[in-house]
Amino acid sequence: MLNKEEFNKIAELFGVLPQEFYLLVRNPDIFYCNYKIPKKRGGYREISSPSLKLMAMQRAILKQILMPNFNPLPCCVGYVKDKNILDNVIPHINNPYLLKTDLEDFFPSITKEKVIYLFIKLGFSTRISMLLAALCCKKGALPQGAPTSPIISNMIMQSLDVAISEECARKNFAYTRYADDITISSKEIIDVNFFYRIQDIIKSSGMSLNEGKTHFYGPGNKKIITGVSISSGKPKLPRKTKRKLRQEVNMIEKYGLLNHMERTQQMSPIYIMSLKGKLAFWKQVEPDCPFVNKSFAVLQKAIERLD
Repeated sequence: MLNKEEFNKIAELFGVLPQEFYLLVRNPDIFYCNYKIPKKRGGYREISSPSLKLMAMQRAILKQILMPNFNPLPCCVGYVKDKNILDNVIPHINNPYLLKTDLEDFFPSITKEKVIYLFIKLGFSTRISMLLAALCCKKGALPQGAPTSPIISNMIMQSLDVAISEECARKNFAYTRYADDITISSKEIIDVNFFYRIQDIIKSSGMSLNEGKTHFYGPGNKKIITGVSISSGKPKLPRKTKRKLRQEVNMIEKYGLLNHMERTQQMSPIYIMSLKGKLAFWKQVEPDCPFVNKSFAVLQKAIERLD
């Protein structure tokens, strides 16, 4: 391990006392608040939110070390500056054949050992790399909720992105990855042998596919990628999603915000923020949709009535 002088100097760089730094590095797991949020298809996703002090240190690692060394491939569109979900969708428009799959247990599958190796590749000594990895990991893996986890996952997944991109380039297939969502599309049928090659690449990277979320689509099938429909040949929100949002906004306009929330037993304190976020996403996908602008006005009026 580092000698006392080196350790104290690094603690000083992070702006913490050596004894605090020792506790953070020795047992970072106790500096997280853990909670679960429901998944759309059932089950729960565990979120680990770091304490303010640990988060500040992780943000320093993010800004000073990770971001200057991150050069994402074009296929990597999740957690990347100046890219959004549409960048994950547009490459696949007008391709009649589609393969969608999901990397199982994405963040937990990225182990502390992989994170240590990443910092070593960035030029740090093994001892410093172990220290930095300890600050970025929880229970021996990347925690979902730490500000460093998204960019670390992308940097570690880059070898996988290269391998899949090269495999797709040979067939003139389009490939994008949005965090754990993998999408491949083409003008021709994606045969099962190609899928097996992709599966082998993923397994060799230490990840595994979620078979329940692996689907093939052909001409005539509805195609939805990360919540955006491309069935019509251009990005649109799925009809089912639009119908639900229209119903919610119309009910708020008719009955008022509180009455609507009581009628639907929707008493979440972030309900209105969540609804605004969904409408903002709709506007991002379909910027010329007149209903979205009207909806924001309806919500603003409903909020003013409460005041």
